[in-house]
Amino acid sequence: LPNQHDYQLQKLTRWIYAHCAGRFAVVNDVVHQNDQVNVVTTIAFEDHSDLALFLLSGMAQNAVI
Repeated sequence: LPNQHDYQLQKLTRWIYAHCAGRFAVVNDVVHQNDQVNVVTTIAFEDHSDLALFLLSGMAQNAVI
């Protein structure tokens, strides 16, 4: 079974693929801040309207990654 992070990431990716028309990227990255290291997931959209749709859908606010 995939862990919760992988499950949420797959769920978001499937939703974006099904509802958005343009290209997008989902990238895991490492952020160094205040002597701490955190893994963050960044989602980028080529088309501004896809970003607006994603934000208005509530998917970004409801995802716990």
